Amino acid sequence: MASYQAPPISDSKKEQVEVTPSFDVDDTHEKGIVSSELPEKFIIPTEEEERRLVRKQDRVLMPMMMLIYLFFDLDGITLGNSKLAGLMEDIDITGDQFNWAASAFSFGFILCEVPANMLLQNFGARKWLSMTMFLSSIILASIASVHNGKGLIAGRFFLGCVQAAVFPGLVYYVSLWYTRKEQGARMAWFLVMGSVGSAVGGIVAYGIMFMDYTRGLRAWRWIFIIIAIPTFLVAVIVFLVLPDTPERQKRFLSPREREIAIYRLAKEKGAGSQEHFSWERFKSVFKDWKVWVFAAINVTCMVPIVSLGIFMPSIVKGMGFSNLTAQGMSAPPWVAAMIGMIVISWHSDKRGERGIHVFLFCMLACVGYLLLIVLVDRGWVALYVSAIIATFCVFAANPPRVAWVANSFGDPTKKGIAIAFISSCASIGSVIGGQIYREDDKPLYIRGHAIALAFSGVTALLSLLLKILLRRENKRRDALSSEQYQKESHKVGDDVMYHSLLQRITA
Repeated sequence: MASYQAPPISDSKKEQVEVTPSFDVDDTHEKGIVSSELPEKFIIPTEEEERRLVRKQDRVLMPMMMLIYLFFDLDGITLGNSKLAGLMEDIDITGDQFNWAASAFSFGFILCEVPANMLLQNFGARKWLSMTMFLSSIILASIASVHNGKGLIAGRFFLGCVQAAVFPGLVYYVSLWYTRKEQGARMAWFLVMGSVGSAVGGIVAYGIMFMDYTRGLRAWRWIFIIIAIPTFLVAVIVFLVLPDTPERQKRFLSPREREIAIYRLAKEKGAGSQEHFSWERFKSVFKDWKVWVFAAINVTCMVPIVSLGIFMPSIVKGMGFSNLTAQGMSAPPWVAAMIGMIVISWHSDKRGERGIHVFLFCMLACVGYLLLIVLVDRGWVALYVSAIIATFCVFAANPPRVAWVANSFGDPTKKGIAIAFISSCASIGSVIGGQIYREDDKPLYIRGHAIALAFSGVTALLSLLLKILLRRENKRRDALSSEQYQKESHKVGDDVMYHSLLQRITA
């Protein structure tokens, strides 16, 4: 092992301040992140400089991420809207076939999520995400031409394969540009677009219902065609505009801003965090107990998330509305979800806390589902308000949960693989979510609501357990002696921080 001394760093008054944290790096790694990406004499940025940089990043990066996730969600929920627009009758499929078409998307996710996210790290976000959106538009247009259940299931499966990189890719992408404290709010903003997409999808589907048999095509086919066109345009915009990483970006950042961006992240990642793949890092993901607990949480939480995304129009119709009215009435619950994600993610970032936020709102989601079950005889208003409560709480817990995963792994390579693996496990929950609202359970879907309630409760309990375990881990790290620190800092993974401190995991 070779010892490396970080280069001297200057303060904002240009006085040379020697900062010499010592890193131990193996023979493969000749330089730490700080030395390889920053100049020999670097002026520490002021708080105002950092704030200006973050605002600039927000102006450039957030609209792009929000646009990508908006159409990612729209692409995924078209099936639910199409159900009320004549899909099942037109291609003569059963309720079971429809449910399998809903789940086929998630099977594609499970198969492709980890390799897709590894390829994203190699090719860069701009090329990989733009290709993803381009292929999505082609597949959506192809689904509009299917004539049987097999074609629909195949189209949904391939759509899931292609879009497997989008969600974990965006989570990973946020971690390449923002510090841990900043990530939750930024993830919330693109996750919010999922609710916006669901709301917009309902409104668009309402309008498209009036196009039934236009040019001989049923309304459900027009839904897929009309969503495919802007998805293609987004692919072009992403390819032309989206930057990859601060290290590779020279277009929208000045040289000084680029150095500040690298410095901010280097403080958190540490010199031991190298952005290259190795099988040792790959294996370290599956030896980390945090990965498995997060995976379990993501499986259980995705059941209510996905089931609401696909079946909201059907749930609303079951309250006594027509197909046309149900399309429009499915939008307000998503507006509530959007508000919940914005407010709760802001509060989670402000408090620097994730676990209790996830626990609390998963428990409140249980209350919403319980009301949907016990108020079946109280009329559509009570049921509709209960659906809004459940949707608000299910999605309010989402940004803190996603940020929690990204905050818990420091090494960039390990983080990328862990996020992809955890997200692929979440797709198991997505498969289940596509099955819980069955045709033989309509119109009130009592059984589906009960299953969603149970999974929300399990998510809450697992989140509380993880909160307790991470607090214990932080106490253990705080109590390490210098000798114990040196021993642990040689491990591959997420434990080494820039200033010779073991990272405290956000709990």
